[in-house]
Amino acid sequence: MARFVILVQSVLLLVAMVFSMSESRFYPFKKYRVLLVDNLPDSDELDIQCTSDKIGNKDQTLNGFGQTFEFGFREDYFGSISFNCDLWYYSGDQEHHVNFNAFANNKHFITSCGDTCKWTVTVEGIHFYNADKGEDELLYQWDY
Repeated sequence: MARFVILVQSVLLLVAMVFSMSESRFYPFKKYRVLLVDNLPDSDELDIQCTSDKIGNKDQTLNGFGQTFEFGFREDYFGSISFNCDLWYYSGDQEHHVNFNAFANNKHFITSCGDTCKWTVTVEGIHFYNADKGEDELLYQWDY
């Protein structure tokens, strides 16, 4: 009986260690990334604010064509993490805004994203790289 108790304690300790190593390859929850690429003209400033009720805010300002903003996270036990992003850019004295869901944990979205949800920002709007189809799709247009 004492051997059994020691074995159970050892297994529980091992499981606790695996769950505590958040960057370990043994961590049980999949890691995802969101990548935003600024393809606006160099003179346009792009403000980014992405929020998740589970993780918090991810904010950045990009100042030129080709600059990127990227963040990663691991899914939680319930598979309920999502990121909603607000983007603003200013052209002259005109402000442009768009709000979109940059990550959602559902089968269709994850199949389309792969491990990285790539969004490209242009003057036309926000393009999503659909990994399943291998092509960019214009999904969101700017509010004027």
